[in-house]
Amino acid sequence: LLLVELENEAEIYRSQGDVVVIEAESLVAQDRGQDASPLLENMPEEWETPNVKARASEILGNLYLERGELEEARLKFQDSLRRKDALEDENHCRILNQTLADYLAAEKALPDAKAERIPRLKLLQANSLLFGFNRPGEAARLYAEAAADTAADSTSVSRALYGAVVAYRDFLDKPDSAQIYSALLEEGYPESPQAYEVRLGTDGDLLGFLLAQQDLLQRERYANLSPEELEELNSIKGLEELVASSGSSQLFGVRRRLIYLARRDNIIINPSADLVQAATARQEAAIQSVTQPNGLGSTPSVVMPGSAAAGSTMNQPSQAAPDSTIIIRGDILGADGEPLKGLPPDQNQGKDKKDEEGKKKKKKDPKKFDLR
Repeated sequence: LLLVELENEAEIYRSQGDVVVIEAESLVAQDRGQDASPLLENMPEEWETPNVKARASEILGNLYLERGELEEARLKFQDSLRRKDALEDENHCRILNQTLADYLAAEKALPDAKAERIPRLKLLQANSLLFGFNRPGEAARLYAEAAADTAADSTSVSRALYGAVVAYRDFLDKPDSAQIYSALLEEGYPESPQAYEVRLGTDGDLLGFLLAQQDLLQRERYANLSPEELEELNSIKGLEELVASSGSSQLFGVRRRLIYLARRDNIIINPSADLVQAATARQEAAIQSVTQPNGLGSTPSVVMPGSAAAGSTMNQPSQAAPDSTIIIRGDILGADGEPLKGLPPDQNQGKDKKDEEGKKKKKKDPKKFDLR
């Protein structure tokens, strides 16, 4: 009833594609996937907004995977990942997309693969079928083929036997078949990590296997010690024995040092004597050039420390701007070198005052507009 109401109003809100997706979800929930596929496949392109297309691709990918249409399913999952925020289960789509890509790549490489590579490719396909596509029957068949391949190495055979055990024991509920492959694994490859996990069941893992291997290696090395090495090893005393022999009742540990970060003063680098002498010479030359009388129409040539005129280079002194005054050491000097007591009057001072008065008058008298 709700879908009927939505269909009547979908055209008004331009949401026909959303209604089709909802109807397809309803059919899938009723185990009517064969009816949901045509709805999504025949949807008009103008209804396919980015969210609608992503969600429809996710539904079609799952339906194609159930039918065994793996290539079509991979394309649909790949399309759905272009709009991840619209998906119902983004992680599920990503895993299936990668698993399908691995399975199809192995299937494509099998016809031309070398004999020793075929068991590894079948293992890859079997793992995809068992853990990705939920097809334990087909996976168990591929595990058995890989384990019986005479060109397979020991690692591939042990993995294939263990995969068959997991498929028959945990997915197909066939303990007898699982027991047969467990016996083959224990008999042929007892030192493999797969046989270790089968022996211990849920308590066995890769870390436990590595620790057991390390313990076994230490036992073998201890058994192969010479009498001299064994005597030297037994002569080593523990900390408690060392403390007892020294007559002290306290164990001394390792002393630790506490390191603190302290704020340091700023580093000051004093200039060299040559730089100080050169700076003093430049200042004296500047003072002398100001105090010397100039000819008529000439411009005083003053070298200012740190100044740079246009076109100056690193080796040429800069020239001061043409003016009758110059600032040296914070004082204003005239052409005769004596400090000036007051600033020269500004010629534009009267003009600036008139401009300010005109602006004030304009503010008082608002502009009148001719409304005709």
